[in-house]
Amino acid sequence: MEDALPNRIRELRTAQQLSQEALANRVGTLSKMQVSNIERGITQLTHFWMRRFATALQCYPSDLLPDEDVRIREIEERLLAEIIKELFQWKSDRRKELTERGIIISPHELGMLAAHTYTGATRDTESARMIQADIDKILSFRMKAAS
Repeated sequence: MEDALPNRIRELRTAQQLSQEALANRVGTLSKMQVSNIERGITQLTHFWMRRFATALQCYPSDLLPDEDVRIREIEERLLAEIIKELFQWKSDRRKELTERGIIISPHELGMLAAHTYTGATRDTESARMIQADIDKILSFRMKAAS
């Protein structure tokens, strides 16, 4: 199931003093539980249902969506979560690669490499060169510290 964005259906329904059951009857082919799930964002509000709810609530489909700032913040939070997930996966993959090459790297050092990757264009040749340069610096520093 795709994550549902917040909506204003409950707000508009209660402003018209409609129960979930009454709104379900106006929309047609929906149960009270389905209306509840859509209101709470458990079920995705599709374009089809958006038009049906807008007609039932006598408003524009865009009125069913939250204010622009809320929508933008929600989208930004999702994008950030995706980037963080991707970053953790990247770090896990690099740690495995480096370990296979016999290079043991600390979480701090791996974080430094990951930061370089995400400050510029990701996964391109320049990033690869920057990462290799960082690995060389880390190894060089370790050799100097060991001597």
